[in-house]
Amino acid sequence: MDNGQGDTHMADAQTVDERCQRALGGMEAIDGAIAYLSTLADKFRRVATASSEAASGGATSCPCNSRTEEDAIRQREPAPYGRMPVSDDHGLVQSLKRQIAELETNNAALVSDRDHWRAATNEARQDHADVFSLLQQKNDFLKQKDGLLEQNDHKIRSLHADVEAARQKEATLRAIITNNAGTQKVSDEEMTGRFNDLRQQIEAIARLPIHRMDLSAPSQTFCDDKIWSRLTPEERTNRVRAQIFESIYDNILECRLFGVEGVLFDEDKEIIIEATRKGNQNGKHLASGLRRFEQALECYQVPDHIISEWRTTTIGCVERLRLPGHLAAVVSSTLFELLDPLRTKSIQRRQEEDLRGRLLELCNKAVELRMMMRRSKGRFTCEFPGVAGLPMLLSKCEKVAEGVAVEGGRSIQASDDIAYTLFGGLVKQAEGGDGGKRVLEKALVILKKK
Repeated sequence: MDNGQGDTHMADAQTVDERCQRALGGMEAIDGAIAYLSTLADKFRRVATASSEAASGGATSCPCNSRTEEDAIRQREPAPYGRMPVSDDHGLVQSLKRQIAELETNNAALVSDRDHWRAATNEARQDHADVFSLLQQKNDFLKQKDGLLEQNDHKIRSLHADVEAARQKEATLRAIITNNAGTQKVSDEEMTGRFNDLRQQIEAIARLPIHRMDLSAPSQTFCDDKIWSRLTPEERTNRVRAQIFESIYDNILECRLFGVEGVLFDEDKEIIIEATRKGNQNGKHLASGLRRFEQALECYQVPDHIISEWRTTTIGCVERLRLPGHLAAVVSSTLFELLDPLRTKSIQRRQEEDLRGRLLELCNKAVELRMMMRRSKGRFTCEFPGVAGLPMLLSKCEKVAEGVAVEGGRSIQASDDIAYTLFGGLVKQAEGGDGGKRVLEKALVILKKK
């Protein structure tokens, strides 16, 4: 029950009490008046009786005695409504009878008033009892609600404590995950399998029938015309494979990817937009800023595990944006133009669409591989002679590279000089940052002829 209802019931109770007090006061006054009138009526009856007996000449009374008794009564009990004339006994009797009748009428009226007030008193008492019972019920109801409120308050405090404990547990688990498993643990076998799959896809694309490897094909894109003219179709295919790998390496496998490549931030509109293939100079490249920051961390010799945690957390946040894969589409278009001089003039639309699909799939897998390398706790890199300080002599880098063919000659004519890299190798850096590394897949190189 609210405060308004409580005030109303209290006001009703006070009204009932006042009615009871007024009724009791009226009844007391009426009872006093009735008692007084009853006494007077009795006395008048006695006087009337005595007067009647004197007038009729009773045997045991005489006029003198009767008048003496009548005078005595008059002296003892003066009439309340004025002294009555006594010159005539008969008139006195009639006067007394009239007064008695008036008293009886007044007495009846007073009795009626008394009964009325008694009924009002009983009604007021009943109302008082009803109001008291209602107040008692409301009081019990409020006590019950107070008990429920106390229980709910206890439950709320308990739930708040549980929430706080859950938050602390979440923070503890987050710290454990960040410190011990903040980066993705990728097995060497899985990484090697994806790496070799990329090699095979590049070779399959280079060997498609739509690519001409005869003398009439333009060659300036892949090597000098003089060199191209001396190469066999197989050697030209190797040159094409190497060029595809180099493009994949330069644009994907070598890059510090974060998943926002090709995305700009427009400060005016405060939205993330996708850049065009030629680039949009009106916004800021998110990827370039992140790459520079990572380089700064390495320059200031921040521990590798801290850099790894930051990189993994950043990539995880980027993945929540669910941005469209733009980098793979850009690189696949570049490769399509790179291979354009080799395509036959009679290529069909279906074959062209198939080639575009193969190139896009190749680039998507290259991006996935690189993102796995970036998220992994173990530092995976792609290395080959000519990069990472590796010399172009096979004898100086036999641990990370192996010769698979001799350009312009047979295997027995192989020299120590490396002509070019057919496909890079996969290397895993030591987690302790001591400079050690383990070669998972050697780089495939083409040697020069002696």
